[in-house]
Amino acid sequence: MGGSALSVRYEAAILDIDGTLIDDRLRLSDRTKAAIQTLADNGVTLVLCSGRMYLSMKRWVERHFERHFHMISYNGGQIHLAGEKDPFYSRRFSFETSLEILNALKKADSYRQYYWNERIFSSEPAKWAELYALHSGVDVAVQEDLERTAEETRVEPVKILAIDTPDRVDRLQSAFAGKIAGANVFKSFETYLDFVPAGTNKGVAIREIALKLNFSLEKTVMLGDGENDSFGFEVVGYPIAMGNAQRALKDRAAWIAPDNNREGAFWALVHAFPDFFPDGSGRLRNDRDSGGSRL
Repeated sequence: MGGSALSVRYEAAILDIDGTLIDDRLRLSDRTKAAIQTLADNGVTLVLCSGRMYLSMKRWVERHFERHFHMISYNGGQIHLAGEKDPFYSRRFSFETSLEILNALKKADSYRQYYWNERIFSSEPAKWAELYALHSGVDVAVQEDLERTAEETRVEPVKILAIDTPDRVDRLQSAFAGKIAGANVFKSFETYLDFVPAGTNKGVAIREIALKLNFSLEKTVMLGDGENDSFGFEVVGYPIAMGNAQRALKDRAAWIAPDNNREGAFWALVHAFPDFFPDGSGRLRNDRDSGGSRL
């Protein structure tokens, strides 16, 4: 899908957070924040769409904005409408499938954590849990025997995450992708391998919220940087990849923005919604200077 951003007036924007709206130091620039507020004030439907848990997304919004946003969390596992406490859409693993995944990751000697009732439970070593807590702003409960905890509480998590070095994550993905019935397996970062219930991804969730809110997917922009965003790129009218995105995602994009450390999200939004930035502040000087380009 995709076309010229200047020939269509888009009515919705799907926004990834990590690696897209924020830079590598987890900062949201003033111009990106202002652009988001401008779109919201002018009636554009905005949906934050992340692999993060809902609580982490909610806290991130509360730190930066004085408004509510629609949110797709857990890489499509849950959808909350703006300001609502309970999701209108939620997918979970069965107890049996969750134990199968956790035990397989334990056998592979990988750090693992599961998300259940807006809490995170993890295996040792604690260093990975501490790094994740710093990144997400949510505490992680480290368990001496994670699988025993999961079995005793009969968990049905929304997501399971393995964290490891990039090389080991690649090997884990090769070992598990397509091998566990009832699970989708993909990377959200080079060090994160996500396990979500089969049939769960950002694209499916975007379709669900578009139906709920009655906005056109053809008139929807999406910004993203990771493999997990590719599912969303398949369903929207104008997918924009960040300059720091993986090559495979760039190949699916209609336009490539500067990277996330150069306010790529700001440039992407003013490129796709020029009517709301009449002073031309969002016009890229040229592709060489900005990093922005058409495909």
